[in-house]
Amino acid sequence: KPFSFNIESEYTNQLKDFAGHFTYTDPSSDESYLVTYSHSQSSKISPLFNWVFITKYKTSELLEPVMTLSTYMLAIMFSLIIGISILTFIASNKIVKPITTIQKSMKDYHDGKIAEIKSVGSNEMIDLTEHFNHLIKKIENDKIAIQKSENLYRGLFALNPDPIRIST
Repeated sequence: KPFSFNIESEYTNQLKDFAGHFTYTDPSSDESYLVTYSHSQSSKISPLFNWVFITKYKTSELLEPVMTLSTYMLAIMFSLIIGISILTFIASNKIVKPITTIQKSMKDYHDGKIAEIKSVGSNEMIDLTEHFNHLIKKIENDKIAIQKSENLYRGLFALNPDPIRIST
């Protein structure tokens, strides 16, 4: 809190401008202070009224609310980062798992295993799995149709008594 006293000799060399501030460390206690000062308006007119208003604040007391607020903000930011990271991990698993299932089913189908995928996940994933299942069924139906057509075509050649000549 501000108080009145005579200018101590250690401050006089620091009072260079009409008003200002500086930091001061008390040699006896090693305590740091913020010192602000302002000369009287009358000192410009007459040196008889040359007085200075000085306030001296402990730096630790002055910055305590700022340090407390900074600590709370860091704790909140750290908590938010961890929370958002966990939510992102959970959300990515919900997206990646159905895609991985479809990828595995495609590999299984490539290896000769016919597999149908259960529809799980969001609407987009359900649509994707239904389209995948429909595609697999269509491919299988087309394979059967091609095999029937091939057998019919071979049968036509086998039952035809006329010789067939292919010229190029």
